[in-house]
Amino acid sequence: MSEWLPPIQALRAVVAAVRCGGFQKAGEALGLSHGAVSHHVAQLEHLVGAKLFTRHRRGAAPTPAGEALARRVAPALEELRDAIAAARGEAGGAVTVTVTPALAQRWLVPRLATLYARTPGLDLRLSPTARLVDLELEGVDLAFRYGAGGWSGVEAEPVAEEWVFPVAAPHYRGGALPRTPAELASCTLIRNPRQPWEPWFEAAGVAGLRPAGPTVEDAGLALDLATRGDGVALARGLLAHGDVAAGRLRPLFDIAIQDRFAYWLALRPGAGARPQVRAVADWLREECRRAVAATAPGGGSP
Repeated sequence: MSEWLPPIQALRAVVAAVRCGGFQKAGEALGLSHGAVSHHVAQLEHLVGAKLFTRHRRGAAPTPAGEALARRVAPALEELRDAIAAARGEAGGAVTVTVTPALAQRWLVPRLATLYARTPGLDLRLSPTARLVDLELEGVDLAFRYGAGGWSGVEAEPVAEEWVFPVAAPHYRGGALPRTPAELASCTLIRNPRQPWEPWFEAAGVAGLRPAGPTVEDAGLALDLATRGDGVALARGLLAHGDVAAGRLRPLFDIAIQDRFAYWLALRPGAGARPQVRAVADWLREECRRAVAATAPGGGSP
């Protein structure tokens, strides 16, 4: 096998173009022009003798060969960055964590001070996004997610179950909050297709009730509407913890149900070998379990 290697800028350009879905966004990520990224990609295509992208009027899309190359090169570039950081005496490189925007804003960010206090020198990079990230291709060390699990190509573990229950602002309907589940029939119920009301209705003995109110596809936005007094939301304990503790939201009744989803940690293969990644993962496990145990209403804790 030849020891020859292509220019690292060309490799970075191909990986960025695959991650970002085109040359324009790859250039923005790398601080290069569209033309420079295109040149680097064309250079690598010439050197390896394979077509890595298909160009069209609306941009460029990676070929199977381009995707396969980027998938193998991306972790190698991360290893190279870590090696350079270690040689410079740095703490072991950045730890990149992907998390949904609602989870980042309402729960993770307010707790980061405790993470930094126990992990001196930590270089943490947060990537809030609702899409499912390819950890290996995008060079992400750790995903903190809410879902059913079963993701391929990662080391995933459930870290905490979750409980859901209705919440409303204290001033909703002038403070005349519903006193029984049946009274929800006269309330504006904020709906989220990913967090349906029906399982909670069944547990509360009002299975025939039909929710009526605005529909949003983001759990954080549903809570925002509830804090404004625009209706009753079905909340997850961990996300609603800050609003409940501050008095912006009030849990209704003492009926909570275990949700069908759970909180998961997913590590990029091999990332757990780095002490800083393990430190972040350990902290997330501890904080998540502690918070969920503290946020389930009286009838919900296991």
